[in-house]
Amino acid sequence: MKNFLLAVLIATTFSVVSVSAQDPVSWYINNTILSTRVFNSIMANKMLEKKGNNSSNLQRKNQNTQPKTKVDYTVFKFSPNNSISGTLAQKAGKNAQSQQQAKQMFDSLLDLYKKTAKEDGYPADDLAYAFSYLVINNYVVYHDLVNVPYEKDPRIKGLQNSYERMAAINKKQSEKIRPEQERAVYNQFKQYLSSNPNLQNLTDADKQEVAEFFAIMTGFNFGNYMRAVNDENDQSIQSAKKAAQNSLEKFLGAPIGEIKIT
Repeated sequence: MKNFLLAVLIATTFSVVSVSAQDPVSWYINNTILSTRVFNSIMANKMLEKKGNNSSNLQRKNQNTQPKTKVDYTVFKFSPNNSISGTLAQKAGKNAQSQQQAKQMFDSLLDLYKKTAKEDGYPADDLAYAFSYLVINNYVVYHDLVNVPYEKDPRIKGLQNSYERMAAINKKQSEKIRPEQERAVYNQFKQYLSSNPNLQNLTDADKQEVAEFFAIMTGFNFGNYMRAVNDENDQSIQSAKKAAQNSLEKFLGAPIGEIKIT
């Protein structure tokens, strides 16, 4: 994904909005039956392949695999209006003005989701892309793989020895997700979800709600991470990484140490 959610744009977006103590994304998870149903009934841990080393992999070998089904249940038609940004904004803002600011922020994250999909050659109106968007971006947050200045990079900034710094830079570069790996993740979700019977009863509105929720949840935490990195707030960096870990583990049904994109 282009610069992983266009980090500068997200960091700028989140700097102008102050949300209430109640995290609206957490509230949505705890109070929305649909999101829980999608997490629990569609995914479980069936997407992951167990290797001999007990590692769970989203693998590159699937990148050219096409789903063999007459009906693709992952695709949907976006309505002209966003589905959940208003609901989240009501929980985020203490008054009408702050609620309006919050809604603009959430809408901007949805616009960014669609823009990123278009620039990278993916369909935004596809649950397979929404799923891969969540996984890829939470993965890079957890592993500190985002492009940031070296002097602020959590993996590099504390290293004083030039040899250690260069080694850390090279290691990070080698671990970054390449476009073909990203495509493999998308195709693996596409293959699994396209004929998944649990999607048959979801309407376009249901699918849009799920896609928007994943886009906002991902962008919300990514923005928190980028702001913490920019402020060099190590505690907030760890909080964002923990949130990314929780999303990946709940979403893929495996402990973080077993989740690899290869």
